[in-house]
Amino acid sequence: MKKLLCALLALAMLCACAVAETVDVTGTWYLAESYAEELDLDFTQMGLKTTLTLQPDGTVDRDWQWEFMDRVWEDEFGPDETTEEEPPAELRWKMEGDKVILLHENKETRVMTLVDGNLVETWEELGMTDVYT
Repeated sequence: MKKLLCALLALAMLCACAVAETVDVTGTWYLAESYAEELDLDFTQMGLKTTLTLQPDGTVDRDWQWEFMDRVWEDEFGPDETTEEEPPAELRWKMEGDKVILLHENKETRVMTLVDGNLVETWEELGMTDVYT
């Protein structure tokens, strides 16, 4: 009976340690895939490049570059001659379990899930999935 009790206690301690383990997700993440299922398109293959930097202080830097859309815009509307840029809206992040919660200034939230070392963001309303490595 003592052996069984000791084994159960050891198992409980092991489970407690596993639950308490947190993953450090700070740093720069790169968009590896941006897939729209209904369209059967991967936007990264069309030149979409995004970096997402999760800072230790809870702030987020996100940079989007999409040469394809820049060319479409220029063909349709001419060169972008805007000289004044709006300051980027503040974006913050926090960790909840295996989820990274992105908190926008306007109170909108986005949830990214840590899956096999990647951050996965699903845009259900658009039928899209973004995978960051």
